[in-house]
Amino acid sequence: MGGVRVCGASWLNGRPSAGVILPPDRLRLQSLPLDLQRGGWHAPGMVRRSPSGRPAALSQARPPQRRRGRERFARLLDVTETLLVERPDADVTLAMIAERAGVPLPSVYHFFPNRNAILIELARRYHQDLTEQNLQPLTPPPDSWQGLVRARHAIGRDYLNAHPAALRLFMGAGVSVEVRTLDLNGNTSMAGLRAAQMRARFDCRGLDGLDAWLGNAFGLIDGIWAISWARHGVVTDPYLEESLRAAVAYLRCYLPEHLPVLPVEGGKIVE
Repeated sequence: MGGVRVCGASWLNGRPSAGVILPPDRLRLQSLPLDLQRGGWHAPGMVRRSPSGRPAALSQARPPQRRRGRERFARLLDVTETLLVERPDADVTLAMIAERAGVPLPSVYHFFPNRNAILIELARRYHQDLTEQNLQPLTPPPDSWQGLVRARHAIGRDYLNAHPAALRLFMGAGVSVEVRTLDLNGNTSMAGLRAAQMRARFDCRGLDGLDAWLGNAFGLIDGIWAISWARHGVVTDPYLEESLRAAVAYLRCYLPEHLPVLPVEGGKIVE
């Protein structure tokens, strides 16, 4: 079956990368005005900034070119994830990662110029996983926008709880500015994806601020999840429910209680 290219090629490290191909019944082309970059879905023109408002340059890892290099790169990220489960991120060093991975320290520096670079790449991998999860269709499809929000965020919560290192990176008090910047950009991009999914399922005409509203809802959810992680080390069911109540209540300030489901014909959404 043919697919639909939902985003064009983007430039990564000076080379064009292919767009993402989705089945035509998954998302409408006009619903996805986003470029797919290495950190996940990223809104065009978005500038990475620190909390002070100044542009924040991410520590750059050197991407591997050969198969052996890609395997070692992934191995180092796996070991970093394991170490983050065992101890605070501030205690994890490149020397420690090299020793645990059985890799010479100069080889680690070949890929990662500093400790922050490997944490950023691990955070990037988490956001890529979350994006891929959010591209999977919901079965059965939700019949309300509230149901879509709840289902998608429940999936994200389950992923984070299954990856304690991700919770430490994204929710921990000691997270670096660069990791936090990547996470905020990832959330903004994910909000754009969520808006595209809502437009593909519901009649969202007139809701021009949908992307921004969903981005703010992501912020509310993240804040409540951070409290849960600080108190319990996971995002518990009660805190998940509290975060969804907050997000839905906020979105009700802008969205009607009922959005009509778009008619479907032959497995494709009809305009």
